Amino acid sequence: MPTRFLALSVVAAFGVLMGSAQEATAQDVDPQKAAACMQAVDGANYEQVLAACPEVLEVLPEDHPYYAHWAQTVNYAYSLQCQPAFEAQQWDSVIAYCQMAVEANPGAFIMNYFLGVAHQTKEDWANTAVNFTAFLDGVRGNSEAASQLSDQVATAQRSGGIAYARAGAMQDAIPLLQAAGRANGTDVEVHYRLAVALLSTGDSAGAERAFSVVIDNAPNPIASVLFLAGQLNYNAGDYAKADTRLTAYLANAGGDRGVPDAHFMLAQALQGSDEDRAVTHYQGFLSGSAAGDPRIVDANFALGTIFYNRDDCGNAETHYQTFMELAPDHANAAQVTEILASIAEGGCEGG
Repeated sequence: MPTRFLALSVVAAFGVLMGSAQEATAQDVDPQKAAACMQAVDGANYEQVLAACPEVLEVLPEDHPYYAHWAQTVNYAYSLQCQPAFEAQQWDSVIAYCQMAVEANPGAFIMNYFLGVAHQTKEDWANTAVNFTAFLDGVRGNSEAASQLSDQVATAQRSGGIAYARAGAMQDAIPLLQAAGRANGTDVEVHYRLAVALLSTGDSAGAERAFSVVIDNAPNPIASVLFLAGQLNYNAGDYAKADTRLTAYLANAGGDRGVPDAHFMLAQALQGSDEDRAVTHYQGFLSGSAAGDPRIVDANFALGTIFYNRDDCGNAETHYQTFMELAPDHANAAQVTEILASIAEGGCEGG
């Protein structure tokens, strides 16, 4: 009976407070639920606080005498539940408790770290990035916290940058990935995602440097990285490095759709320095290119010219004729017409 008496007393006490000036605005509050909240708060039973009080606070007027104290207690209860849930890897509870706790106390930035980890496990990349960034913002300018939480800072930079990249927010990803890259100069995933992010912003030189780290540190060749890096080298006119990377790409590409592109770039890069390999790559391009690719015209013209200069009339004629069939109005068409006529009359004189 003592428990029953206490409950009735609490209900009565709350009923008194509901009177007078508060009556009109607090009339939707269930006295029994309010009593349960009051008991939980007074008894510091924080699990029960979370079970009983939030529903009451939704309808209790903010100017009610108990509102501020109960709200503060609820927020404190959420904060008490946040870290244990994180340590137990109860990710749904982390998201529920820590989100409420950090909203109530934005200065408790460590809770943003807990939330970042929780969202990461659920592959919610947008929220992962937002919470890790909020954690880093809280640490920034606080040298003591930065020193004590150095491992968490490193994780937040790396995971936050990757999360932004996976969410497609490349501009936001770059500074975090750069920081993570400085912290670990051999982290393959960080530098790969940094390269892709920089490439999306037009920073080809920065992307090439990041791809170089991936190439130098990946345990096995990554065909797509070799291709992209080689393409950047080719576009920059660094044909020696383009040769190395695109050749390595072809050795690892299998049936990748970039194979014809790599052959064409290598053919163009080698035409002035290694004609035999240039021929091989032009032929590789032609054997794998899709019908209608405008580069087919250029490849046939180049091969026709190489073979003509070698006095290989048969191959020169074959490629020049294909060139004329595909591009009769090309700027080089008149020249090729004369060469074909000379071949028909007396053979090759190009050499």
